[in-house]
Amino acid sequence: MPMKMTVPLVMLVVWNTYTVTNADAVQWRIEDGGNGHWYTAISLDIGPGDSGGTHYQYLEAARVIGGDLASVTSAEEDTWLRSNVASDESLWRDNGNGCTCVGPMIGAFRDAEGNWTWTDDSEWGYEAWHPGNPGEPSDLAACAIYWERFGT
Repeated sequence: MPMKMTVPLVMLVVWNTYTVTNADAVQWRIEDGGNGHWYTAISLDIGPGDSGGTHYQYLEAARVIGGDLASVTSAEEDTWLRSNVASDESLWRDNGNGCTCVGPMIGAFRDAEGNWTWTDDSEWGYEAWHPGNPGEPSDLAACAIYWERFGT
């Protein structure tokens, strides 16, 4: 029987404009090569997976505060997010095998046809899957999280 993994109670949220008063939100500034979006990590008091939390609950929570789950659309954005938002060790959980490699949820999800898409409708193109992932469309994985704090 495959091991069930617990998804962290953290998500990466993005806003096109700074509309909330979150002291931890940081902007990937256009003048620094970014997209001008604001990002933060938010913990939820809902349990993931079998505990009751779903990808849709994370998405709803992000949208209630005027944001969306983060779409990682380029290697540059991935690097910037890992360095400026997802680098906080409190955002990462143990995978049950002694590896603190289960990171925050992002806005990728698999639709009913098995295709990956972003919750904010950003164009899908950049992929940096951990080796062996995302698996087959028949797999239960319908959403994506950051994996491995210091790797891919």
